[in-house]
Amino acid sequence: MRRTLSLTQQNALLLVAVFIAFEVLAAVAVMSFLMAPMARRGASDLSELLALTAQTWSELPPSTRPAFQRQLADHHQIVLLPTPLPDELEEAHRGQYLQELRKSLSVRFNQPVQVRRSRRAGKVWHWVELPSGGRTLWLGFLHSRDGTQPGITVAVILGVGLLLACLA
Repeated sequence: MRRTLSLTQQNALLLVAVFIAFEVLAAVAVMSFLMAPMARRGASDLSELLALTAQTWSELPPSTRPAFQRQLADHHQIVLLPTPLPDELEEAHRGQYLQELRKSLSVRFNQPVQVRRSRRAGKVWHWVELPSGGRTLWLGFLHSRDGTQPGITVAVILGVGLLLACLA
């Protein structure tokens, strides 16, 4: 025997479905119109800074390069190494920010640029190998620098929305 829902229960289910649909739509909108443009802009800015850093380092007299590297680390949290990294690097596949950074650097240098990842002192670093002045430079920045966490953002939006929908 099939139980039919009362009109109140049907309205409650309809409200829950509408709220859930709204939350999904809101999450998609936040990702598309807020998080994605922020990732593109942030990646473009970092790409410009990395390219300028590589160019500046190659144009500096060798005696001033160590001071430049210290200033870069202190003020921009970027590590510049003129030699290959001793650590084992792996391909960094995380998120839209790094994809946008790869694209932006590849366009700037007119060649494919990869972003690699390593762990140093318990922290995740991203490394970019860039040509500069006839040699290769490694520029690294902390994983926390990108700052965006789209997965957590969407989870919070959906979780709060679902809670509100159930309470309604």
